[in-house]
Amino acid sequence: MKSLKRALFTVVRQFRYRKYAAKCRATHTTILSNNCLAGVVYNSVSCPFLSPTINLTFEGDGFYQFVLNLEKYRHATLLPLGLDTMKAKLVAKNAPEIVIDFVHYHTWQEAEQAFYRRMARINHENIVLLLEARFQDDLANVDAWLSLPYRKYILTAQNPRGLNCIESLAFYRHARLNQSVVDACSPFGRRWIDEFDWLGKVFGVAR
Repeated sequence: MKSLKRALFTVVRQFRYRKYAAKCRATHTTILSNNCLAGVVYNSVSCPFLSPTINLTFEGDGFYQFVLNLEKYRHATLLPLGLDTMKAKLVAKNAPEIVIDFVHYHTWQEAEQAFYRRMARINHENIVLLLEARFQDDLANVDAWLSLPYRKYILTAQNPRGLNCIESLAFYRHARLNQSVVDACSPFGRRWIDEFDWLGKVFGVAR
């Protein structure tokens, strides 16, 4: 029953956004995110995954290092950390080793092939960063993020400095720990992340 509801929700959501799909695809936007945000946004408008950051998360400051050294990681190697985990080290010359958790993949082979395939799809002329900073401690490195040469949006609870790149969402001020910003908030194809105008800011497409 849950899988049926999930499939129905996906169909309703794609119907809701299908009139924007062609315009979004035409932008050839690469979305790099520190968790599943990129995949959710791409799926919403039926866009191909022009990003390796799909169905995975980064440990520690791994996402920042990945973005900071993106060019060096283009030909990096994934080394699995064990047979009983979906975590792997990403190793590249003259770049820090980072740990990636391929949380939503069934096999290591599937995760590895998807990551390499999507790394090759990155459009370096149009990269947007989506960073979920659920807790205030996640913003300790905000000045370093500001220095990165890409469009960026940080989803969090508060924006005390009034920074243009920070999206202060009500979800983070009221959500329980077991809730996610990509969870459904209505049966009509809406997710909590839709409080953020991702159509306009990520793809430049007006509603």
